[in-house]
Amino acid sequence: MCFFMHTYTDYGCGKRRSTGRHRVACNKMNCRLSYSHRTDVHDCERECEGPTREDQHLVMEHLNDLCDACRNAGRLEHPQRTNGIDPNINYGHLVTPAQLAAAQANGVNGTH
Repeated sequence: MCFFMHTYTDYGCGKRRSTGRHRVACNKMNCRLSYSHRTDVHDCERECEGPTREDQHLVMEHLNDLCDACRNAGRLEHPQRTNGIDPNINYGHLVTPAQLAAAQANGVNGTH
């Protein structure tokens, strides 16, 4: 079933900025969120499904740079280190092939 992916960028100062909310489409006709959802007359409540998984959260980029607010204020650290980071959300992190190779060279298994 379809779900939503929220994407973020982390900055060196500690700021996490949302970069968007994206629909991950399943393209199933019986999914209420799908672009392929049935358009004919049908009993949607009985025949179709809604989202079956929670929204997912993924940090797409880790930048060493400061966010604009910190750079403009001459700060090296964001005033609230948790700014933009919700402790109740399990954030995933995108790992580039270079990061994975470096981790594996240091004996870290990158498959977990």
